[in-house]
Amino acid sequence: MFDVRLKPYLSEKTNDLVSQNKIVFLNLGSRLNKIQWKQYFSETHGVSVDSIHTLVKESKKRRRGRIVGFTKERQKVIVTVRDSESFEKLKALV
Repeated sequence: MFDVRLKPYLSEKTNDLVSQNKIVFLNLGSRLNKIQWKQYFSETHGVSVDSIHTLVKESKKRRRGRIVGFTKERQKVIVTVRDSESFEKLKALV
């Protein structure tokens, strides 16, 4: 149903968000809206989601010598969960 390819996004800032029950993922598949993300996590992983924040990283033009190309478009998804049980389920994905 959903074309989702999740990859954990690890940085210093995302490690600080763990204390607030937030986990950050990069989606390399098709773009979804917040309602669809909430449905995806509740249906596939059985997680009670409190809120979803999404950021779209547009593709950029890049050169390597004479060859011109583009980077991939990515969507960053920040998931806030309600309880620690749901947080542990999502943390297992990372």
